[in-house]
Amino acid sequence: MTTRYNTLVLGGADWRRTVACLGVALAAGCGPTDNDLRAEVMARLTLDPELVFVELEVGVAGAVVELTGHTATLDTLSRAVDVARAVDGVADVVSRLRASDALIESVVRDALAAAPMLGDIPIQVVARRGRVRLESDQTDTEQRARVLEIISAIDVIIGVDDFMR
Repeated sequence: MTTRYNTLVLGGADWRRTVACLGVALAAGCGPTDNDLRAEVMARLTLDPELVFVELEVGVAGAVVELTGHTATLDTLSRAVDVARAVDGVADVVSRLRASDALIESVVRDALAAAPMLGDIPIQVVARRGRVRLESDQTDTEQRARVLEIISAIDVIIGVDDFMR
């Protein structure tokens, strides 16, 4: 009867090579999985008192978190990104969060009302999916230019449709 002790065959490979490959695989995968990261980011977003009523979607690929959804305040936009970035193992956060149309309209109206030469001019502001439509029949060329200058400084706006005259 012969007993073999020096070689263990696993899947057709020498056991030393198999163990070495297993060690490399374990070392490469020591961090949390994308599913683990997604669960942790979702838990933290859900538990954050500033974000409790915000509907956000979280995706993770290669430790990069992608946030999508709509928020009612500008602070909520940055807060959600900060919470996701604070999770150990997250390499980066891509924000596809958008301000709600009501928030955009409010921000635009407030900015226009605060401008000295525009405060008394009736300008209708309507936001849809991040685009702002401006309407007025009481603006001159200089006022329209100033309105567009103010609007361009508001970073949550995707585009502007100018129907001012």
